Amino acid sequence: MTDVVETLAGARRLRAAGRDLAALDLLAAQADRDWTLDPAGLRLAWLEEFVAVFRALADDVAAAELCERMVELDDRLSRSAGAVLSPADHDRIARAYELLVIFHAELDRYDEAHRATTLRFVEAAKEAAFSRALPVAAGDPELVRELARLEAAADHRLRAELDAAPGRATRGLIVRQAHDVDRERDRRIAELRAVLAARPRTGRVRAYLDARPAAIAGVDQLAYRLDRAENELTAYLIRADGSTAAWTTEVNPAALDALLVVLGHFPEGELDYLVERLTALLVPPPVAAALDAGTVLVSPDPQLLAVPWEALGLGLRFRLCRTPSLLRASGQPIDVPVRRALVVADPLGDLPAAAAEGARVAGLLRAYGVEVTELAEAGRDALARALPDFPLVHYAGHTDYLAADPASSHLVLADGPLTVGDLAGVTPAADAVFYLSSCESVRSGPDTLGLGAVLVVKGAAAVIGSNWPAGDAASAAMVEPFYAALLGGDTVAGALRSARATLAGRGEPIAAWALPAVIGQPFVRVRTPSLGP
Repeated sequence: MTDVVETLAGARRLRAAGRDLAALDLLAAQADRDWTLDPAGLRLAWLEEFVAVFRALADDVAAAELCERMVELDDRLSRSAGAVLSPADHDRIARAYELLVIFHAELDRYDEAHRATTLRFVEAAKEAAFSRALPVAAGDPELVRELARLEAAADHRLRAELDAAPGRATRGLIVRQAHDVDRERDRRIAELRAVLAARPRTGRVRAYLDARPAAIAGVDQLAYRLDRAENELTAYLIRADGSTAAWTTEVNPAALDALLVVLGHFPEGELDYLVERLTALLVPPPVAAALDAGTVLVSPDPQLLAVPWEALGLGLRFRLCRTPSLLRASGQPIDVPVRRALVVADPLGDLPAAAAEGARVAGLLRAYGVEVTELAEAGRDALARALPDFPLVHYAGHTDYLAADPASSHLVLADGPLTVGDLAGVTPAADAVFYLSSCESVRSGPDTLGLGAVLVVKGAAAVIGSNWPAGDAASAAMVEPFYAALLGGDTVAGALRSARATLAGRGEPIAAWALPAVIGQPFVRVRTPSLGP
């Protein structure tokens, strides 16, 4: 192993001196090495150094071939329970995927035959990032509580500014004056984020890197890639009949970021404008016109996870479902037998509307013969222990999505926060369905899983959550038509579309009918002991 480390150091010195061919010869001396006794990360470092040399020599074909060897190694390791890669190794793999995407996307400009390969690597890059090692519990709930308090204070101040200048807010022109309290708060947020980010990680969850995007009967599949270096957004479409299309448009990533930042603070008065702008950027008329299947599956770019796709002309037209990558997509129906269900409502005792929502959900389920367990004043340990026993879980209460550290986002329970890291240590019932009727419960960060996503990576078939802060009335209004359709035999995605149509038909605003989203598989249904009343 020492000789490889010395080889890498020597190659870097030669490259820095402009002696790329000499660096190539030095690295090639290890080409016949038996790597079975070396850490996987060492081989990845060697391959990446080779890639750097070939890129310096303008040999993109050789560089791409070596990148493929790196991702093939990642594919094999994803199926190995004992494989452990460091964050630096994951970063190397991410760079290899990105180079492969860039290489094939450039070829795709001149020959559409490369599109399938480009899309494969676009989706594999998402999958590799999504399924990488999960964070463990933060260890000190008080740190999480403090971060939540600080973020809430910062959010409250920004919302006040948005309300005071709504026209400027949507154009990204807010200029915030830095006050001493703001600087101190930001400093403390940075400190807490550093402490929480340093926590160890669990073993990697199995990825689907050996899969390929493929047509699914009755489903149009949309995948997005945002290229910040080229200021381009590409939307790839796999139609239900197997044909493909792609649209590349010029975008200003900074403007897109500004829209999503403002949206993240949910200025209701600006929502229609924000949705109109995002629709024009992400689902322009040619893309919208190309969609004609009953179900649409969206695989966002990791930088677009905050987009409320349901509001962009899709949520009312289609049975809409999000997926971390198209590699996970399955056209097989998933029937979830639900004999038992868990309802957790108003665990802090301060949301009477959530308590009423939980009682209503429990009543609807019991009418279909489901045995319902209601956890009053649920605690962290009690809920974590209960989750593996229930194929259907409904939560109505507080959640905190923490933008500074999404892995510390949490359900707010009677005795403290149940974080993403805590949920990463829980194995839900196979193909479970979760409804998180709470604020921002479907949100994730570009590099870290949120509450809904962590349940999917742990094996849930479908997770329903909220795009933005959820008012009690809006949450409760969505629940009854959703469960009526779901228990009547519709898919989870279909039941959400039906519920959206019900609310929109009553004249409810976008903030209400576009509130919930579903992550997971497109054809998930529940099967109850009886057909209902």
